[in-house]
Amino acid sequence: MQTLTSIPRRLGFHPASSITTPTPPETPLCATCTNISIPSLLQSPTQAPGGRDPAIPHDHLDTLISRFQTCTFCKIICHAIHTAVLTVVGEPPPPPNAPMSLQDFFEPGGKRKRCYLQPFQSGWLLEESRWRKDKSGLKLNYEYRTYRIQVTLREDEEEEYDPWNQPGIQIDPLQRSTAKVKTKAETIVAMIQLLSSDAEKIGSKPLFHGRLVGEDIDLAQLRFWLKTCTEDHTECKRAYWHKVLPPPRNIRVIDIQKSRVIPAKEGCRYIALSYVWGGPQEFRLLKENVEEWTLPGKMPKAGGLPKTIRDAIALVEALGERYLWIDSLCIVQDDIGTQQDQIDQMDRVYGSALFTIVAAAGNSANAGLSGLSPGSRQKLQMVEYVQGLRLAVPLPTLFDSMDSSYINTRDGPIFFTGHQLYYQCDRDVWCEDVYAESSTKRLHKQTYPSLGPHKLVLYPVRSNDQHALKPTIHSAFGDYMSQVAEFTCRNLTGPNDMLDAFTGIANVLRHFPGNRGFIAGLPVMGLDNAILWMPTVAIKRRTTTSPTGTTTPSPFPSWSWAGWSGSNWSGSGPRVLIRRYSFSCLLEDWKVLYLHDGVEQKLSLPPFRDDPSELPSNSPFLTTSLHRALMNSHAFEFWTSVSTAFYITGTCHFRYIWRELIGVDEENSAYCRVCIYDSGSNWAGSLLFLRVDAERILERGDKVWCEFVVVSKGLLNPGAYADANVFGGGAEKVLNVLMVERKGEGKEMERVTWGMLHEDAWNEAGPGREFVRLV
Repeated sequence: MQTLTSIPRRLGFHPASSITTPTPPETPLCATCTNISIPSLLQSPTQAPGGRDPAIPHDHLDTLISRFQTCTFCKIICHAIHTAVLTVVGEPPPPPNAPMSLQDFFEPGGKRKRCYLQPFQSGWLLEESRWRKDKSGLKLNYEYRTYRIQVTLREDEEEEYDPWNQPGIQIDPLQRSTAKVKTKAETIVAMIQLLSSDAEKIGSKPLFHGRLVGEDIDLAQLRFWLKTCTEDHTECKRAYWHKVLPPPRNIRVIDIQKSRVIPAKEGCRYIALSYVWGGPQEFRLLKENVEEWTLPGKMPKAGGLPKTIRDAIALVEALGERYLWIDSLCIVQDDIGTQQDQIDQMDRVYGSALFTIVAAAGNSANAGLSGLSPGSRQKLQMVEYVQGLRLAVPLPTLFDSMDSSYINTRDGPIFFTGHQLYYQCDRDVWCEDVYAESSTKRLHKQTYPSLGPHKLVLYPVRSNDQHALKPTIHSAFGDYMSQVAEFTCRNLTGPNDMLDAFTGIANVLRHFPGNRGFIAGLPVMGLDNAILWMPTVAIKRRTTTSPTGTTTPSPFPSWSWAGWSGSNWSGSGPRVLIRRYSFSCLLEDWKVLYLHDGVEQKLSLPPFRDDPSELPSNSPFLTTSLHRALMNSHAFEFWTSVSTAFYITGTCHFRYIWRELIGVDEENSAYCRVCIYDSGSNWAGSLLFLRVDAERILERGDKVWCEFVVVSKGLLNPGAYADANVFGGGAEKVLNVLMVERKGEGKEMERVTWGMLHEDAWNEAGPGREFVRLV
């Protein structure tokens, strides 16, 4: 193995891998694989003559599966597809020898699926001068590029998939679209990579190729990641974080050398742990033991602590650090005042940490840090020897591996997943199975595996701080949208943790331009858009359970995503999407209601503006003393237009609204686009609706009359959401409406879902103007 001093200084490479295995004997290949040149698929592709498809056809997938035990390359192709399919549905990668069945992933009786192979540019370095000019114009000035083998599936026949002939959904003729709808098979993209140790065999360099992953993590590699980020990443050394967010106050940390919990001194260098409790914790910091635990050796012995905490202590010690912050052991759990003060500054607790250890494998405090101790991690990387080359199936990226959102820390979190270790800072994402570390300041690099969750960056900078890019109001709302999408996937300990956990993210977002505070998790600066949130899975109203087992409705309102719960394929949260559908808010005298010292209070919402300079400089929603109360707001009041003159029948259509949520093929989505009809049975709008509920209504042949309230105007051509032959006009004719249900005596309403109605249809229905209390 090379030493660090023998590695080329210009690139600052870390050794490609410290794991070595003997070269296995060459195994037989099938006739199809024998005739394919594997090295050519790992190099820059040649231009196909006549504009032909550059992909090389292989055999049908069912044929490859039948050769799983007899042809090495067929085996690795099948495993790559198996991994890609499981990644799509949010499941971990399969073991290397796990068989794949077509029936597990594709509809039985469908068309045969043929595999296609082609080179895919997965990583590259750019020269100092990033652009070069030739006769055809500006082009990227590459110094170095690497390729993977991309595997795709295509239906064997050329017939178009016809969504109109699918069972279970009735389609009106006027709703048919001529667009081709892709099948699930066509959406699968699998990858195969070359190990860096064999890069020279194809005339390449190790950088951006694969790396062997063992059962145990390589602590030397982790130390190298931390050292490289600390010493060479200028964007990870921003002093701006503490100019905006000062260090946390009155926090405690664990002194692992003396086994005690002590108040953190100013400038304390500590590491934070983020993990899932998974239920009540036996060992917690309480009023009765807080004084005792400050004494040396008086903390619970490490052997009795949950495994995740034991592993975190061992890791901190192995990295040569002394102090560790863990919520259950550093926050007095039965002191409500202290606990709330600590929760309200979670952004600063994590933001001031040297880095954060994220325990992303398992669903309890006893899951441990996968790969840290012997036998705690299963080896899931498939490596095969084909045509003299070591090939591996890449493990999922960090983005695909993580169901949680987190707070940006100064030096970046370390993620322990069930299959490999990841490190994410403001410049890079590094992982065990890809050799992508470079400490160079001269070369720019980009790599396909460097994908991670969206990070909150308070002060995005270019390489030269003199040209710093400060966030705009639009980018700030974009950051909010990304954070909500990732945060709502989190598997939190209990329903009451929802907005407490989101407080840290909200605290960071409060420092973005145009921000005017948060109401039950929704931003004041884009409330008319945020209230039109969309879940990706079936949801129901959130409830809370008391210590005695009594279930009661959640205090969170129906108009906030925090008031609902659901789970995806992996058992995590529903992933809520928020997009910009509102062009002009139509709610008048809009007020938010909250409790302050037990008394209901009201605050008028400010006007919605895109330009931060037009917003009031001092917003009551930014008052620190009201942050907690406003985050727990329970109602809205406003004047708006209301109508009960529209109905649904469960009939769906296949236009392109909400495409990111539903796609163009509704068959496998939890939601569908239900048609809204006026009293004359004209298709007047579209409603985002649960598929199972739509099918029940359609099966019964019912007309379900609905009540809608207008929120805002949007911009969308009528043909996308209504019958353009009946309701014409331009894109400005769309109204964003909430479907609501009245509670009790009818004075209060709850949000059910939202949709779009044509303005002419709405006005012709003779709506009334009403003072609405939305809870």
